[in-house]
Amino acid sequence: MKPTQEQILSALNKLIRENKTELKTEKVELALIDDVEKLLDKGLAEKRKSEKTIRKAAEELREGSQFLADAASKAQKAVKAAKELGVDVTDIAIARQLDEIAVDLTDNITDIENARRQALDA
Repeated sequence: MKPTQEQILSALNKLIRENKTELKTEKVELALIDDVEKLLDKGLAEKRKSEKTIRKAAEELREGSQFLADAASKAQKAVKAAKELGVDVTDIAIARQLDEIAVDLTDNITDIENARRQALDA
C-alpha cells in the first residue's frame, strides 16, 4: 500500500518540526557556551588586575619597610646625640613629626599585608 500525499506531507511536517526543535536546542547550548566563555574571560581579566594590584602593593610594602628601617637607624642616632647634648627628643618638633609618619607608615604596611593575605586566601 502506497502512502497518500497527505501522509507524506504529514511525515515531512513532523520531520521539519523535530529538526527545528533540535536546532533551537543547539542554539541555546551554544549561547550558554558563549556566556560561560565571556564569564571566563572576565574572570581572567579580574585575576590579572588583582595580581597587578597585589604586586604593586608588595612593592610599596618593601619601599615603606626600607624607609622605616632607614628612619629607625637615623632616629636612634638622633636620640643618642640628643641624650649626649642633654636634650629631650620629644621636645624636638621634627622628631615628633617623624614619629607620626613612622606610625602612619607602619599602619599602612599592616593594612597592605592584611589585604594581601585576604586576597591570597580568597
